[in-house]
Amino acid sequence: MKKATLLFLTFAVSTLSMAQEKLHIKGKLKGLTEDARLFLLSGNQEEEIVKQGENFEIELQLIEAPATVYLYISDASGQKNTRFFLGNESVVIEGSMDNFSQDIRAVNSKNDQLRYENYLASRALRLEGDKIQKEAMELWQQGKTDSIQYIYYNQVEPLGKMTKIYKQVDQIDYAFIEKNINTAYGRSMLQYVKNRFTDDQLKHLLNLIKPKYKQTKEVVYLDALVNYKTLEEGDSFYDFTALDQKGNTVEFSKLFQGKPVILEFSTMHCGACQEAAPHTSKLAEEIKDKVTYVTYYVDNREDAMQMYYELKGNKGIMLWNKEGRMSLMSAKYKIEGTPTYIFFDAQGKVAHIEVGYDAGVFEQKVKAWLK
Repeated sequence: MKKATLLFLTFAVSTLSMAQEKLHIKGKLKGLTEDARLFLLSGNQEEEIVKQGENFEIELQLIEAPATVYLYISDASGQKNTRFFLGNESVVIEGSMDNFSQDIRAVNSKNDQLRYENYLASRALRLEGDKIQKEAMELWQQGKTDSIQYIYYNQVEPLGKMTKIYKQVDQIDYAFIEKNINTAYGRSMLQYVKNRFTDDQLKHLLNLIKPKYKQTKEVVYLDALVNYKTLEEGDSFYDFTALDQKGNTVEFSKLFQGKPVILEFSTMHCGACQEAAPHTSKLAEEIKDKVTYVTYYVDNREDAMQMYYELKGNKGIMLWNKEGRMSLMSAKYKIEGTPTYIFFDAQGKVAHIEVGYDAGVFEQKVKAWLK
């Protein structure tokens, strides 16, 4: 009886301890205005933060931890944000509104310490890149656009000024991931490796991962990046499952019913996608007897997906995944930008890949393809 009681008490204490694990942030930002509103975002969680003067405090149980956590501030001057990598832990955040997105870290956080180290490693390069970007923008505003692409963004030797910066940052980040791949933050950086590193580099990272982390979502994502080739014309589609706008699970292969399929990749974070939405919705309605038009929302916020569906007139097939850009589907298709449209013939073979939306031109291409 005593043994049973002891086991019960041990379980109860353990359960209570787990239930009490929350992210607790106390902070102060010099220059925080009275009208400012603060928000904390992580995944699909969003909470407004209570503040008093320049001080603020919040307690929130992160559903997924440790994870990237964003601090947004909205005031009369606009919006600013910065990010941390936090678990359900107690931390202190202090800084100034003058350099809000720079040099701010979560003190006492073993999770955010690695993120901050990674930030410092490429800080000088990123600041230099900001200056170069400003320089290029000034030339563009002066109408001196002829040489901007060559001088700043040339992808072959001689490399553009910004291209050099990007490549140096990539080298620093790769070395950091390589060293820290078996930490939560190191694995979280895998969501940013797509199109930055070679297949051999990605395979090397995959080989460094300890067996106990093989089934984490970041590693599963990396494995798919390595083992699925980039689709080209003539290749068969990659099957995937996703949720529709009503929450039902849909298997992509089941949408091939003797007709071609157009698969659109879009997001609310893309102005061109928003512009295209009502037009592609109208087009989908016009050609519905000849082709099945499917929109895949690439990000993970259901509310934003529903907003995009509204732009489509609440019509058509809308798919998404809670994992967003870390989903297996995202890894398989390796989409670089939005909007992107993949035309599949009735047998599921890639007939054409269209990147970007040009009003009128896109519709003409679709109708010409269907003739």
